[in-house]
Amino acid sequence: MTCRSLLTAGAAVLLLTAPIEASAADLSVSTDAGADANADEGRWIKRHAPTPHLVEFGPYFGVLLPSDDHEFFEPDLNLMDQGWKPLPDRMFDFGLRLGYFPSRFFGLEAEGGAMPGRTDEDVAATGVTVRGHVVGQLGLWRITPFILAGAGSTGIRSQRGAVGDDTDVTAHFGGGAKLYVNRWLNFRLDARDIVSAKRGAENGLTHNLEVLFGLGFVLGRPKPVEAAPEPVDTDGDGIIDPDDDCHNEPAPSTADDCHNP
Repeated sequence: MTCRSLLTAGAAVLLLTAPIEASAADLSVSTDAGADANADEGRWIKRHAPTPHLVEFGPYFGVLLPSDDHEFFEPDLNLMDQGWKPLPDRMFDFGLRLGYFPSRFFGLEAEGGAMPGRTDEDVAATGVTVRGHVVGQLGLWRITPFILAGAGSTGIRSQRGAVGDDTDVTAHFGGGAKLYVNRWLNFRLDARDIVSAKRGAENGLTHNLEVLFGLGFVLGRPKPVEAAPEPVDTDGDGIIDPDDDCHNEPAPSTADDCHNP
């Protein structure tokens, strides 16, 4: 085979392989960029995720939708329907919450709150509650979904002309999510079913819907580990300052060469 034939064959091979190599390079760049994007996203979603032994406390606000068959009233046989009256369709709900999370997946919380409202006769009737619950959460990311279940007491405080005073044992369950804004603060949304006695008590149970928005202050996070500072080489001779006897005078090889004439 002549040199000219060899050159022609080599050029053909180069022309055929060039598009393949370019496609592979493009694919490599695309894959690397995607990996970097995923890494950035992963870092964001895991930043400020829950850690063990956190204490969370703060206020909550929301709305309670009482059942039409509630048992929150003070019975009086001398009154029509024993004094039962419907509560408002919606009652403003606010209170304080305190929780301890020994694990990033489990915690205990206690709450106390009030629910001011008015009856159809425009008489004040204020709900009050004290309760506790167990929280199970998927504490792997800064957006943390959770479920909860617990019990407590819920009552009503009003004049006898409204529904009187009454306190009942209640249970509740529900779920929601928390967003950890930074190391010390989170936002929270809950939806719950408050299970209480149905009107007539012996008639079973009824359900009251509660939706809450909360603000949580977070304590107990471990301090972030600070990266060790980069070693300094002031004179740029390749010997870092702690090992360089003359760090302001460059030396050709060893730490004490700057002292040799």
